[in-house]
Amino acid sequence: MPILRAVIAARGADAYLTISDTKGDVVTWSTTDRTTFTLRDGVLIQTRGLGPDLMSAQAPTLGALRTDGSKYQRIYFLLGADDRSTRRTYDCTVSVGGQEVIEVFGRSHRVTHVTESCSRPQDSIANEFWIEGSVIRKSRQLASGGAGFIDFEQVVD
Repeated sequence: MPILRAVIAARGADAYLTISDTKGDVVTWSTTDRTTFTLRDGVLIQTRGLGPDLMSAQAPTLGALRTDGSKYQRIYFLLGADDRSTRRTYDCTVSVGGQEVIEVFGRSHRVTHVTESCSRPQDSIANEFWIEGSVIRKSRQLASGGAGFIDFEQVVD
């Protein structure tokens, strides 16, 4: 059974997730309290149960993340405290770093470190991915302004 770990430092949350739904390359992972995180090929596209949720996202493909210098727009649709949706559009560029060895749940993995640098006039963000073959083994991705970044680790494939 696949297991994904999600850590939300801003909330002091650390949970192990299991799959609750799969539609092609889109997988929804769930906590025991039914908070969900939906990822497409390991890239976060939706959350539910965090309060200020990521309602949806136009996010890069795994192929775009593996291509150094790749440029695209990332669009976040966020739910605010007033229950209104806000759109944030970022211009992003991918930087593919070298090979690294990381440890996930006591096991070593040879990965490629990728940084997605995104900016808009009001601010900038950087999402990070550690890719092993066709799997995003570990990542640090923005969920929303209220939840901040989420660190994901693919513990069991």
